[in-house]
Amino acid sequence: MDRLTRKQQDCLQNFIGFTNADKETAMACLMNNQWHVERAADYYYQNVGTLTRQLRQTGRPGGSPGKELFQKYANKPQDGLGPERIGPHGVTDLLHDLRLEATNRRVLILAWVMKAKTQCEFSQDEWLTGFSEMNITTINELAAYLGKLDKEMETDRSKYRQLYQFAFVYGKPERQRSMETDTALAYWHILFHDRYVLFDQFERYLKERDTKVITRDVWNLVFEFLEKINPDLSNYDDDGAWPTLLDNFVDYLRNERAAAA
Repeated sequence: MDRLTRKQQDCLQNFIGFTNADKETAMACLMNNQWHVERAADYYYQNVGTLTRQLRQTGRPGGSPGKELFQKYANKPQDGLGPERIGPHGVTDLLHDLRLEATNRRVLILAWVMKAKTQCEFSQDEWLTGFSEMNITTINELAAYLGKLDKEMETDRSKYRQLYQFAFVYGKPERQRSMETDTALAYWHILFHDRYVLFDQFERYLKERDTKVITRDVWNLVFEFLEKINPDLSNYDDDGAWPTLLDNFVDYLRNERAAAA
């Protein structure tokens, strides 16, 4: 019980004294009921048969994969998000345990796997569903899973495209249709990992032209442009269905290269 707070230790002892349950079952009931002894006891008596079977089969009575980890990071008073949410302070603790910087692509992959709807937040449903789909239970397993997916992004274009498209919805304000250019650039740096020769020049162009926002259509076509167009622009079709922003970027780059020749 060393990892429990004094209050949690008291709750555990009271629950066991009241129900005569074993420690593992008592822990599961209390964690499923936010350490409220009376509610946990009601839960225990309503589900005692199921809890006993789960203990025999899995060694984790009543617990969903990842529930204990969720409780570790959720409900931080500094976040003020209400019950059953991991907020920015909880995410900071999570990244510390995963040994990841906030700008590491694996952090975005985590949000994608969890189908998170809000930046720097996870609901309990998102977290538990994600852990169930990943079939993992520990922080070390999570770290390994994210590392595996990150490596796959280098070769699996389908997954990489899904992550890229997720990033736009995740990164923009919920009620807006566009993403601020500074935010888009931050996400592009996370996603690209210096993958594309033309990206640095495209970033410079956006900053010089003081481009304010990136629409979803432009976001998606920037990916297609960087994936398909040669660094020398030799296969760029001026009559193709590219957005005006990319047509203007190509003109800008051609003029710059002609002046330097």
